[in-house]
Amino acid sequence: MFGILVTSLMLSVTTTYNSVWRYSNKLERIFLLKQRLFTIFFDREQGKDKPERKIVIDKPSTTIMYEQKKPRTDSALGKFKNVSIQKLEAQWQQQESELTEQLVSFVLTSTKDKA
Repeated sequence: MFGILVTSLMLSVTTTYNSVWRYSNKLERIFLLKQRLFTIFFDREQGKDKPERKIVIDKPSTTIMYEQKKPRTDSALGKFKNVSIQKLEAQWQQQESELTEQLVSFVLTSTKDKA
């Protein structure tokens, strides 16, 4: 009787631990993507227009890919001249499977000439 109770309790704890660990890794990658997005924004403010397309991070082992493009002309965003879409994607290995997470941002560039 005691063994059945302990076994079911251990299964519950193990399942909860694995779930928390999996979502913790995913959240860590989301924060890496947000950090990269802010870095691109501040670099652009300092005059650097070409961010790196692919970055490999050692800890945690992650590959971040960056893409910026104009929206399609037939979409609602395509009616705005100064809007572009930034897409960041993180890829990593977890328990012998490849996982990805994406972050999409919309950027409005100024039409004023900087003096």
